[in-house]
Amino acid sequence: MKQRLLATLLSLCMLVGLMPTAAFATELDVDTVAGEGTADNPWDVSGEGDGNHVTAYLEQNNEDSSSPTYTLTISGSGAMKDFKEGSDLTTSDRPWISVRSKISEVCVEEGIDYIGSYSFANFSVLKSVTLPETLRTIGHNAFYYSGGSAGIENLSLPDGLERIEYGAFTTCVVKQNTVTIPKTVTYIGSQALQFWARTTSSTVSVVRVHASNLAVGNNAFKYAADVIDLSSATMTADGNITYLAQGCSNTLAYVADSKYVSWFSTPGTHIKAVAVTNGGTFAENTDFTSETLATPTRTGYSFQGWYTTEDFQDSTQVTNNTAEPGKTYYAKWEIETAADGMSGYCGATNEDEVYWALIKNGDTVTIDGQQEDAYTLTISGTGKMMDLEVLGVTDENTPQEQWTTDTRPWGANIYNITKGIVEEGVLNIGKRSLKCAKNLAEVNLPNGLKVIGYQAFHYCNQLKELTIPSGVNEIMQSASVSYTHLTLPTT
Repeated sequence: MKQRLLATLLSLCMLVGLMPTAAFATELDVDTVAGEGTADNPWDVSGEGDGNHVTAYLEQNNEDSSSPTYTLTISGSGAMKDFKEGSDLTTSDRPWISVRSKISEVCVEEGIDYIGSYSFANFSVLKSVTLPETLRTIGHNAFYYSGGSAGIENLSLPDGLERIEYGAFTTCVVKQNTVTIPKTVTYIGSQALQFWARTTSSTVSVVRVHASNLAVGNNAFKYAADVIDLSSATMTADGNITYLAQGCSNTLAYVADSKYVSWFSTPGTHIKAVAVTNGGTFAENTDFTSETLATPTRTGYSFQGWYTTEDFQDSTQVTNNTAEPGKTYYAKWEIETAADGMSGYCGATNEDEVYWALIKNGDTVTIDGQQEDAYTLTISGTGKMMDLEVLGVTDENTPQEQWTTDTRPWGANIYNITKGIVEEGVLNIGKRSLKCAKNLAEVNLPNGLKVIGYQAFHYCNQLKELTIPSGVNEIMQSASVSYTHLTLPTT
């Protein structure tokens, strides 16, 4: 009898030894879904589609078995899957749900372009987030209710990011002074940044949006920060905007145009104050506070102060730059006139308020063997630019002294121009505006531009690339040289 029992026990031990390890709980104590969640046997969390191959695994950060923390690594290529979440955030089809309260670091590796919905929601001890340059979209509620009392300490949104879906960072605690939205972002969904600064633990003071073309959902910046800088953004509404930043009664918001003021409801209720920069933006090192109006900059213009009236009545100029609750402020600008008169009017008709300015940009150019100052030509204002005439130029090597006619106000300095900026509000680039600007290497065009005139960039040999905005509907003959690479709009 004893021998029979011993034989039975030995047989059971052998069977156990032969059974696959996936049949048992791993040392990570997580659910087993298409893998064990280890580096050697990761979970498959790929989104739908043949081009998505994404895996995830956990690594323990410490040796404390009673209180372990983990790093969750997402690797592969393409899109993660979207996850489903219960109303209490404790039930989910995320394979790491059972250890969500122990994940302190998230590392999304290069190659991933989409973070699935609810991927990192309710990670209560999350402190570190690493996002790749390949990332294009952060799915809805991806970081919902994460950070806990400790807070995320190094959240950096990468250049190349395009969409932040609704609720992506709702109630997410962040422990850093400034969060920057990169210029590549084109969409911020409803309540995407809610509670970043208004929880008891967050320390975000400033949200800076560098995006130039941005669709926003209702309450995209609800409870976002003490200062919201939208001075660079031309915005469109995704649906009805009741409030852009509800619950920000102590927040100062900067916007580019007065048409956005109504999106903040009545200043003094859901927003402390709104400041309209009228084309001005802010230097990277600007020290923002919600109590003081910062000083903007604008190429080719000098800042004349903040006013509480849109028509800049003298009696309404702000003398101490204090941002008071319930106020709307407007930045006043004047064209910066150089001592040698290198600025002026260049509108097509009396109804076109278009101006030019040449400003030294700190570089130098070589002209006839001599080092001279380089300039930036800025065209600004509203309306159409005049057409210009340059005659006597037979080819790109024709000396300037042989030109018979040049009606451009900046023509005498055409070889000194290395950069051209056409600001929002200007509808066209006049004929021959920068013809023969042989040292011109960079041109920035606004989204509202409609027409690029005849020979506008003819013989601009150093202009290797030119991005055409989506609003352009006419490019006249010989507008650029044959070896300028044109990036055309997709629509």
